[in-house]
Amino acid sequence: MLRVKTREGFTLAELLVVIVILGIIAAVATRSVIGALQQGRAQATMKEMEAIAHAIVGNPNLIANGERIDFGFVGDVGRLPNSLDELVQDPGDPNWHGPYLDVPFAGDTQGYKYDAWGKAYIYDNNNLTLRSVGGPDTIVYRIASSRSDILNNHILVTVVDRADNPPGAAHDSITISLYRAPDGIFENSLQPTPHGIADFDSVTIGRYYLRAVYGNDTVVKVVTVPPRAIVDVTVRFVNASWVSTAGAGNLVYVDGTARAFGWWRDNVRFEIRNTSSDTIYYTSMSCTYDETAWYEQVRIDGFTVWDYGGGSRAASGQTITLTGNRYIPPSTVDTIQIRNFRDNFMGFAFPVDMRGTNFTVQFNDGSIVRFTVPF
Repeated sequence: MLRVKTREGFTLAELLVVIVILGIIAAVATRSVIGALQQGRAQATMKEMEAIAHAIVGNPNLIANGERIDFGFVGDVGRLPNSLDELVQDPGDPNWHGPYLDVPFAGDTQGYKYDAWGKAYIYDNNNLTLRSVGGPDTIVYRIASSRSDILNNHILVTVVDRADNPPGAAHDSITISLYRAPDGIFENSLQPTPHGIADFDSVTIGRYYLRAVYGNDTVVKVVTVPPRAIVDVTVRFVNASWVSTAGAGNLVYVDGTARAFGWWRDNVRFEIRNTSSDTIYYTSMSCTYDETAWYEQVRIDGFTVWDYGGGSRAASGQTITLTGNRYIPPSTVDTIQIRNFRDNFMGFAFPVDMRGTNFTVQFNDGSIVRFTVPF
């Protein structure tokens, strides 16, 4: 009778192979689980960091009637928070309308300050960054591109009568006041120049009430200031009637002399004539124009009388001080060059083609000239 031998169990070598395979599978699975866990924590941290950034400077995607309505802590208080605590705890400022974080964060008065690994966020209000150092890699969230974009904006007001004439001698009877919405907290007050220009600088992002008063006339406007902005506002007093200053003064525009020149047509030149019997010294001037641009230099008959020096470029409506002791004798014609118009008021910027731009230039003696740069 034949006996069939059956194999019972595994050899030691086979068991070792199985153990090694199971170990490899376990190691791969563990790494995958750990990787997924770290990825989940990183995503949760980035979501929290975005919520904190929105609490500080607002959510740019919240729009009503075509305008941004959310500017966070900065929009209400007018400054950056000194710490993340101020986002949920009133620092004692009457403009504070927090907490500025969503309920899941505001409900936990401490949890919002820590990333998903339990490490505290590092808030830098100078460089406007939020850092998470709890994970295997540091996560850096940029709250805004620069402090200047958030804190140093402009509201440029142009005041005219019902016929679009500037106030001239009536300028010192006009008061323009700026209030921070929604509570109407007073910020600043200015009087326009004779040319009707009032420049509110160092304006933080947010919503404002602008109130202009001339005699019994009052004009109120709501102004929204986004980051990195020069917001143009026209105030028209419909009951006022001021004498037109077109061509007024002793310095008169020489017809047909305005030109844009240079490779990019980013420079403007024009000529003026002194029609008086007196020598007029150039000490200051302002250029107002309907193009979003800033200029770097002014020359009179080839001599540089103002240069931005690598800092802030001059804005439309801004009064600049001229140097060089330049003057124009009676019956003489001078050539004025306004050079290097750029699309940003500081730093790197691109040239701006100034053809087709309407200009109004006011000199220190009160003379005002107007022209349009031809194409």
